[in-house]
Amino acid sequence: LEEIQFQCVAPGKRFQQMDSLSGGEKTIAALALLFAMHRYNPSPFFVLDEIDAALDNTNIGKVASFIREYASARAQIIVISLKEEFYSRADSLIGIYPDILCARQSGLIQMCFASIYYESPQTSLFATACYQH
Repeated sequence: LEEIQFQCVAPGKRFQQMDSLSGGEKTIAALALLFAMHRYNPSPFFVLDEIDAALDNTNIGKVASFIREYASARAQIIVISLKEEFYSRADSLIGIYPDILCARQSGLIQMCFASIYYESPQTSLFATACYQH
């Protein structure tokens, strides 16, 4: 979004330049712009990489709820996240581990595992598709 300039006002705050907003506020503003553009010119899916990195747990919950509601009506959304607060709300999960011995169950989510193995000369990957009970 380097060439696009837009302004926003965080709820309950006065106007500030984008550079003065917190990382979480910038993330929310960028997501608002992204989803507004998607409503104007829809695509069948999104891939969002660690959008929750700068968010606190309250805003993670709000963003996850919005994405769940938005996705059910308009698009499939794939989110890469390392935060259980976010991925525990997913319809399905895929975990990728560098070594099969690293794979384990989450304490908060009951999962059943369907495993796929991939061997290459450089590395072996273990991919796990996980579905909530």
